[in-house]
Order: sequence, then C-alpha cells, then structure tokens
Amino acid sequence: SVANSGPSGRYATDFEELRLLGKGGFGTVTKVRHRVDRQLYAIKRMELRGSAVEREKLLQECALLPRLTHMHIVRYYQAWIETEQKEQKETVRPSGVAAKARGVKKRAAVR
Repeated sequence: SVANSGPSGRYATDFEELRLLGKGGFGTVTKVRHRVDRQLYAIKRMELRGSAVEREKLLQECALLPRLTHMHIVRYYQAWIETEQKEQKETVRPSGVAAKARGVKKRAAVR
C-alpha cells in the first residue's frame, strides 16, 4: 500500500490506496479502491502552486474534463481540494476510471 495523505480528509476517508501508478512534473497518480462502491479509480494528486492565474487555469481544466468523452481519454469523474494538515498545502485530486483489464499508461488506471 502507498502511504496516504494523513488521517483526515476525503482522500483518506473514502479511498484505500493500492499502488502508485506513476509520477511526473504534474503530480502523482495512485490506483485506489473506493471504500463504499468498491470500484477502482486512478487519482491524480497535484499540489496547487504558482500564481492565482495558474491556479485558475487548473481549476478551469477540472471544470472542462467532465465534458470530454473519447475512447482514448480516461473517464473523468470529479476533483476536490484538500489542505494537508502537516504542511498546510492544498492539493487537487481529479479521479477517473479506465476499462477493465487494460494496461496502465502514465495517467490511466486499470479497473
């Protein structure tokens, strides 16, 4: 299991981490299982850094992603912002699901 973000917050409460899928300049992607619906999700975790303009662009992208539907794009479900207690940093966590039994790519998960 991958270390979680701490004892509180939606991420720690709602999801069980299974493994790290990848990491890069824009954040890390973790394969998780939702504690209630038992479905597998890929959650991309990104620190909110930079100027207000850069943060606004990221939030606009989170608003656009649910409207995209394409067979080569992982389905997007939602995003939320959490503040981690120990370092007081904000993180955006968009989550999505890919088709069952497919290979894992940089920002996609297997279901």
